[in-house]
Amino acid sequence: MSSVVEIQLEAFKTIAWEVYLYERVLVATLTILVAEFFQTIDAEVRFVWKLKLSLANVLYLLNRYVAPINIAFAVYVFGIATDKSTTYCYNGYVASASLCFFQMQVAYAVLCIRACAAWGFKRIINICLTISFIASFVTEGYLIGRYIASDFAVPAGALGTKHCLIFTPAHDIVWIALVILVGVDVLALSLLLVKSLKTFRQSRLHTSLLTVMAKDGIAYFACVFALSLGNLLVIVTPVPIFKEMFLLTQAAFQNALAVRLLLHLRTVNEDSDPLTRGTMSELQIKQTTEMSDFSTLETMG
Repeated sequence: MSSVVEIQLEAFKTIAWEVYLYERVLVATLTILVAEFFQTIDAEVRFVWKLKLSLANVLYLLNRYVAPINIAFAVYVFGIATDKSTTYCYNGYVASASLCFFQMQVAYAVLCIRACAAWGFKRIINICLTISFIASFVTEGYLIGRYIASDFAVPAGALGTKHCLIFTPAHDIVWIALVILVGVDVLALSLLLVKSLKTFRQSRLHTSLLTVMAKDGIAYFACVFALSLGNLLVIVTPVPIFKEMFLLTQAAFQNALAVRLLLHLRTVNEDSDPLTRGTMSELQIKQTTEMSDFSTLETMG
């Protein structure tokens, strides 16, 4: 009997340590987002708050502020709140997970708009990316919804922790959502790179805004792929609690990257020298003008 009790106590200590780590991951993520905010607030004031409201402006604000709000909310629910009832904990978990899904979608929306604009908002490209966005939204929403529905809150103190604890059954359905996320990113990036290559061959304009968009897109995809791969490796671990440890962090970092994409393009557009147009062909002027107009649309101009 004593050996059984010792095993249970050891299991409780392990779970309590895992919950402790999860709370620290949330706090660390929030700290990074706050640091990111202060690093880019000057550009935000110049390119967002001083200009009129637009679709791109709304996307920027969603990517900028939903992430820290959600992380702060999760920190409160899982580490600070005094109400530890299973109903409160589960409802808080559902709200946070739903916001996490929303964060990923608004980050992908930025990529779709960039790719559409790069192609001059051609109808076939608009339709292709719209279908991609809707398909990913519905599919990921369904998979994540099923994942959330199967989770349940454990009463505080039942497993050796005084905080809210969500137990995730050993099913791995959420990995499919991550694979879809990478897949739709590949589509948007591929369209952007194809257009960038075609433009380069025609104009040889190395400093075009389209080239900047392509480079930013590659960097964004590399980061998202690394984050998704890391989460996939975590999800296949045998420890249920670890399976969701970094999902909120991935969504938050994707939002921060989307914010950087928007601000960088507007900065490059502002710094471009209009006098160089005097040495361009008519085709080059048209391409640069289109991208300049897009940067104004996309980055709150």
